[in-house]
Amino acid sequence: MNNIFYTIVISFLACTVTSGQNQFTVNKSVGTLSVMGIDELEIQGYDGKEIIFMSNSDQDDEQSERSKGLKLINSLGLNDNSGIGLSIEEANNEIIVKQISNGASCDDGYTIKVPNSMSLYVEHSTTYGDDVMIKDMNGEIEISVNYNDVYLDNVTGPLAIKTVYGDLDTQFGIVSQRNAISLVSVYGHVDVSMPANTKADLQVSTNYGALYSDMDIKVTTKGSDGKMKSISTKKVNGTINGGGVEINLSSMYDDVYLRSN
Repeated sequence: MNNIFYTIVISFLACTVTSGQNQFTVNKSVGTLSVMGIDELEIQGYDGKEIIFMSNSDQDDEQSERSKGLKLINSLGLNDNSGIGLSIEEANNEIIVKQISNGASCDDGYTIKVPNSMSLYVEHSTTYGDDVMIKDMNGEIEISVNYNDVYLDNVTGPLAIKTVYGDLDTQFGIVSQRNAISLVSVYGHVDVSMPANTKADLQVSTNYGALYSDMDIKVTTKGSDGKMKSISTKKVNGTINGGGVEINLSSMYDDVYLRSN
C-alpha cells in the first residue's frame, strides 16, 4: 500500500501554481477550516500563521480578458471574494470555504496550506467529487463525502472520516489518544497504517469484504457480563498493546486492511 500511496502523493503534487494571481491568503492559525464542495482538494499542514489558498489551474488568457471586471456567480448567491473561484468567509473562529462553480474556474482543483494544529472539516456531496488529500496535520479532522477518494498522510487524529463510494487510505504519524477515531467507507476499501506500538481498542468490520492485518490484535471473546461473545470473520473486536483510544474501521462492501508502519 505504501508504494501505491506515495505514487499518488507524488502525482498529486505535480499540480503547480503558475502565478501570484492564483493565490489568496488569510491570516489565521487557530480554529477550524471548513471546506465545502471543492471537487479536487489537497490540504498541506505546515508550521505557519496563514492559510494559503492556491488554484492548481493555469489562467485562461482569453477567458480572463472576457471576464475582466466581472465575478463568478452561482445559484446559492456565493461571491468569489478570493479572485480564484472560492467564497471565503469567517464566522465564530471558523473559516468557511466554498467552491463557486463545478469545473468553471479550476479544472485541477485547489491546494490549501494550513497551520498544522488547526481543525479541519471537509464536505462534498456531488458526483464531481475527486481526490481529497490531507497531509502533515496534527489537529482534529472530520470528512463527510460521497464520491471522493480520501488519502490521509502523516496525520495524528482524532479523525471522523466517511466516504460513500470512494476508497479511504490513511497513514498515521502517531495516533492521538485524545478522542475516538472512525474511518468508514461504504463501497470502497479502508486501508490504514499506524505505528506498531499504538495503544488502541479496535472494532474492525465488513459485511461483504475481508479483514486483513499484520498487527498483534488480542481478540475480545467475552462481553462485559463475562459471557462468551460471538466471533465472526466479518467483525473483530480487540485490543493492541493493551488497549487505548477507540478505533473503528469499517467497509460494508469492500476489504479492510490494518497494517503497522
